[in-house]
Amino acid sequence: VVEILAPDVYEVEFSDDEGQTYAMKALKAHQLMVLHYKLKLHNRKIKS
Repeated sequence: VVEILAPDVYEVEFSDDEGQTYAMKALKAHQLMVLHYKLKLHNRKIKS
């Protein structure tokens, strides 16, 4: 979400893995899906 345009209307930026924007769209709140990202740490032994 880049900007709140109005109550329940958001400007959303879509970009690739390198941060290059390929689309921007105004979407209503009911059109959005909230995603959560949680970094997982692994306790693996690394062979040297």
